[in-house]
Amino acid sequence: MTPGRGVPGAWPKRDGLARFLRAQGPLYALLDAARDPAIFDLLHGSGCHHACLFTGERAERLAAYAPYLVQLAPDTRLLDDLLPHWDANWGLYLTAPAPAAELLAHLRELIWPDTPDAPMLWRCYDPRVLRAVLTTCDGRRAAAFFGPVQAFLCPAAAPATLLACTGAPTGVAVRAYPFAALPPA
Repeated sequence: MTPGRGVPGAWPKRDGLARFLRAQGPLYALLDAARDPAIFDLLHGSGCHHACLFTGERAERLAAYAPYLVQLAPDTRLLDDLLPHWDANWGLYLTAPAPAAELLAHLRELIWPDTPDAPMLWRCYDPRVLRAVLTTCDGRRAAAFFGPVQAFLCPAAAPATLLACTGAPTGVAVRAYPFAALPPA
């Protein structure tokens, strides 16, 4: 059984975090199925609209290990199933008022940057990579990276802490929220 599924209070910190995330507006998850086989199974059993960030033959061949953009409705059970794995770096969350197709196109451009030598996959959907890169962005790079995204919400390096990253004229504004100090929804 997936931790937290069907077990009220199995992960007590989940409730406040889930309320906070659901209150952020149009919420998406960017999940890395390569992190754990349970991600692919949860995603495909969820009933949530999702799309692979890979395309064509690569998407077919690597479906069980690919990154996915998932649209999370406020009442979705999938969020409750994902949050017990918050510190396992299964992915990150983002808010965006843009249509899912526009967001997907933007994210696909981010993960396959133009490089002079060969195509390179940039794992910006890994919270550890995102944390390292966003803190180095100036205003221009932050605007290009965020595109239609209002905020990236991901696990901090410290346990039981959420990082909220938003674009700012000078770069990226990063706020850390220990779960106990999350603003009320």
